[in-house]
Amino acid sequence: MNNLATKILVKTGAVGASAAAFLTARNAFAQVGVPRISQLRDDTIFDTIIAVVTWGLGIAGAVAVLYLIVGGFLYITAGGDEGRIEKAKNTIKNAIIGIVVILLALVIVLTLNEVLAP
Repeated sequence: MNNLATKILVKTGAVGASAAAFLTARNAFAQVGVPRISQLRDDTIFDTIIAVVTWGLGIAGAVAVLYLIVGGFLYITAGGDEGRIEKAKNTIKNAIIGIVVILLALVIVLTLNEVLAP
């Protein structure tokens, strides 16, 4: 493939991966029952803080999944170059660590919500 076709393929893949990460996060929010912003008017400040933190963790999770996809793409396209392979492995490792930390933070926030909620 020529250079232009490769650039178009990479950009199309990045847009598709971003859309997939967004849709996955949206579906996860729907299953967990995260309140919509319009529903926060009558809630307490505590409920608002929990909702904002949960949304932030969801966005961070989507970004971490996107980095995981990018790391996989870098690994596939490394072509045997040891430097690029190492960079790809580090990207994948850091993305997985980020996903684990985000999931643990979400568990902590939801547990605190259950314990401290009036």
